[in-house]
Amino acid sequence: MATMATPHSVRSLVLCLAAPVALLTACADSPTEARPLADEAAQRRSGSMPTLQYSSPIPTLNSDRPSEVPALYLAERIPGFGGLYFENRRLVVVLTSGGDESIARKVLAAFVSDASEMVEPRVEAGSDIVIRNAEHSFLELREWRDNISFWAFGLPAVVSTALSQRKNRIVIGIEDLSAGATVEARLSQEDIPLEAVQIVKERRWRPNAGPLLSPPPPENGPTLRDYRRPIEGGLILARLGNTPGTGCTFGFNAIQSSWAHAVTASHCSSQFAAMDGTYFFEEQAIEDSTHFVGLEYHDPLPSGCGWWWCTKWRLSDATLLAVPAYVQVHQGYIARTMGSGSIMVDPANPTFRITRHALVVAEEDPVHMMGQYSGWQQGTVTDIKDIVGPRGVVLKDQAEADYKAGEGNSGAPVFIRLGGDSVTLAGVHNGDNDEPVYSSYYRAYFSPLANVMQDLGEFDARAPAPPPPPPPVDVSILGPTQIKPEAICTWEAVVDPPGGTYSYAWYNDGILAGTGQYYTGGKDPANQTDHFTVRVDVSGDGLGSQTITVYESPSAPFCFQ
Repeated sequence: MATMATPHSVRSLVLCLAAPVALLTACADSPTEARPLADEAAQRRSGSMPTLQYSSPIPTLNSDRPSEVPALYLAERIPGFGGLYFENRRLVVVLTSGGDESIARKVLAAFVSDASEMVEPRVEAGSDIVIRNAEHSFLELREWRDNISFWAFGLPAVVSTALSQRKNRIVIGIEDLSAGATVEARLSQEDIPLEAVQIVKERRWRPNAGPLLSPPPPENGPTLRDYRRPIEGGLILARLGNTPGTGCTFGFNAIQSSWAHAVTASHCSSQFAAMDGTYFFEEQAIEDSTHFVGLEYHDPLPSGCGWWWCTKWRLSDATLLAVPAYVQVHQGYIARTMGSGSIMVDPANPTFRITRHALVVAEEDPVHMMGQYSGWQQGTVTDIKDIVGPRGVVLKDQAEADYKAGEGNSGAPVFIRLGGDSVTLAGVHNGDNDEPVYSSYYRAYFSPLANVMQDLGEFDARAPAPPPPPPPVDVSILGPTQIKPEAICTWEAVVDPPGGTYSYAWYNDGILAGTGQYYTGGKDPANQTDHFTVRVDVSGDGLGSQTITVYESPSAPFCFQ
């Protein structure tokens, strides 16, 4: 954990971090404060950045649609494969009339084993794979969807497209159903069968950057809107200037090329999908080095323009911040509140611990969001779709879910609980469909983690592995087991193997009575029996314990202290 440096003024801080790389070291209070930013910039330019490795044999990165990689993997091996999804903790696969169920089951058995990191959390142990009928193959649907995505977002009414493996259909969302005839005419022109496409009414995506809200009175306890260090996911985040509508949420800390970074929503910066160098601070309207979090470091431009059309797209609404070394970070942790809808940090269980990356997000995934405005929210992934995002840029393969969000939650971490305080990081919240949050039609959106990594480069958002427990050691107590009544004697703890650094805690009849390698004492006068116990617990380089029973006897030898 980094230590806090001598505070700069905001102006000097901004000037230093905005300086050329060669000047960064000179601006810092000590060379180690700026060196990570300078070294990393040099490594990026030289192309010598190392990458993380993942154990799954089915990669989801380096793809323009990471969520579809498992389906493509199966489509190459199963004739007539129409799609896969999860339903009631079971894996469901759909096949066309030309599919072979026996081949499918053999391939799927290997898939479940090879992709265990993706399948196991979503499927009940021992459950059978369900095979259902499909009208269209996945590859057909994918070809039609790619064709539709090429032109559909040029129509003003179209707000989303999706390849629904559950429905075995392409779904096109439009703001006004009266525009459906125009869409159908274009589908016919492109020789796409109308029965393979559903046209539905849908509201346009809305970003969830929002007003900067003050925390409740301090006597209520710490909240997600209070200053908190080390900084962790779910806390308030504001950009330089604290202009209205810029309140967001800190997503999570991330290690990339051995240096500290952080992730939040791209539209929380001054400009979506552009390197504008925005400065981010924690807590409302406080712009100083103590509250400084980081500056925008990597926010790639959208892609997709052709020679006569220009539908720009990105895989995520996310940006990478460079975090100076003096900012204390809680790598791999998300703040945990008192419960659903609460922004009050739970004093007994103040954090969730990120132990896994969810490189695939699927329908029916039970997801949680921790946002500084709405607190802890829970829901289920309902779809994966392309949506019209900030500045008209199409965000590919965004996860739609039914948890409640709203303004101020942009950038919030989205995760899947594994039990206890362990979670799988699933993505970054970015917006909703502008329905009232109490409406059954309300939907939230987040960028899946694999999409974020595809845009920003691979990183590690997990908490460091806990150190292994100290090995067991043998402990013996040297000293008398018989003493004269009311005698005061001394006992010594002996540890095998010797030579380590150990701490000692001595207990007389279960009550802490001393520390150190030696203990001097006797029977408590309140003890009306003729005996008492002496126990020593050893910790440090090893763990061990020993207990003896000491008796009082007039014939016992004298103690030598």
